Amino acid sequence: MKTIKVIAAGYARAGKAMGDLVDEGILKKDYSYNMYADGCDVTWTNISDKTILPVIVENEYDVIHPGESVTWEK
Repeated sequence: MKTIKVIAAGYARAGKAMGDLVDEGILKKDYSYNMYADGCDVTWTNISDKTILPVIVENEYDVIHPGESVTWEK
């Protein structure tokens, strides 16, 4: 299993960010409307293959194992 440390952001110029892993097929990013915050929450799901190349995604707030999701509430 491999661990990738990223910046907790959609995309960034300095280092690898969560959004970069979406482009690489490691994470999936979904939006859901939050009527209480008048905006959208973001759910990040680790879609890396558990058998071929499992990847743990780690940022300064969360650790996301293959098959797991975290939701960032607005």
